[in-house]
Amino acid sequence: MRDFRKADTNADNILERREFAAFIDMRADDGNATAKKVRMLKAYGIALSRVDADGDGRVSAQELIDYDRKYKP
Repeated sequence: MRDFRKADTNADNILERREFAAFIDMRADDGNATAKKVRMLKAYGIALSRVDADGDGRVSAQELIDYDRKYKP
């Protein structure tokens, strides 16, 4: 969640498209393989749509937590 808070520049607990891309880049810089792949392929929009459970084009902290729980063993 550290990177989420850093990427959330307006501190509204929601990552807009630009903030989400910054979040992915931070995760990639930290060595996260999935984030590295997203960055390499410039697939930020696809990644956002997979995490964005309610389809509003933004990612909340809860959506990110839920996604991680669902796809991380």
